[in-house]
Amino acid sequence: MITRTSLGRVVLFVLIVFLSACGKSSTPTAPSTESPAPSSSTGSATITGTLAQATSASTGSPVLASVMSVTISITGTGISTSASPGGTFVLNGVPGGTIELHFTGPGIDARATVTEISEGEAIRLVVTLHGSNATVAVTDRKKPDQAQELEGLISAINLAARTMVVNGTNVSVPTTATIRHGDETLSFSQLKLGQRVHVRGTFSGSTMIASEVKLQDENPPEKAEAEVEGTVSARSGSCPTLTFMVKTTKVTTDAGTSFKGGTCAAIANGVKVEVEGVRQADGSIKATKVELKTDKD
Repeated sequence: MITRTSLGRVVLFVLIVFLSACGKSSTPTAPSTESPAPSSSTGSATITGTLAQATSASTGSPVLASVMSVTISITGTGISTSASPGGTFVLNGVPGGTIELHFTGPGIDARATVTEISEGEAIRLVVTLHGSNATVAVTDRKKPDQAQELEGLISAINLAARTMVVNGTNVSVPTTATIRHGDETLSFSQLKLGQRVHVRGTFSGSTMIASEVKLQDENPPEKAEAEVEGTVSARSGSCPTLTFMVKTTKVTTDAGTSFKGGTCAAIANGVKVEVEGVRQADGSIKATKVELKTDKD
């Protein structure tokens, strides 16, 4: 005779055996189809789009904005937004190069590419969707102009550092920059406080690195007149182009230099001269007149 207690133990034993057998014969798990996590790759371009029309693949009819919103994302990035048919969308931080736009929504799963995107570029496009098909028409592309322009009065100049302040902005003028007034090329040392200039260049932080400086004053800067008197030394060159020292000042002559009290050929080491000319950026004098002195002078 089997008691209730014995019967209960038998049932419990059978249940344990059954569950153990089920655990040993499990069904293989299907491979995961989960998409990889998007990367954080971003850039500086901007895409502004108009979602002109979206047609569901299941119905074949345009979907009203009131009943559907389309998600627009950039494959491989975390950049996404949404828009309804007839609406606009903006994607910021778009990376340069070629990107893939992914459009998803009820009955919509479409992709399209935009190529040759530049950093800082602003792109406008119009999108038409039909199920898995996307038509993207680029209507405008504006690439950034790296060059900047600045205009104003010179309020400070540092000749040694080749820097100046124009309209409150620090400007660095490298030796490769062009400085001119009309067709005349100027040296940096010829720029003066209070002059109005137009500067073109690029910014490095808060400082503009000039590529061109145009002096806008009606008259070019006055050339700094200079003179020196003493004995010639270290003479070199041949007339009319000479180079010599008077005391510690370098003097150069050319075809425009006039000579008084003697000819160009009379300039020799040990001869006393008085030189008048224009002070150059390196501190030398480009002579407009050289007068030879005698012991009686």
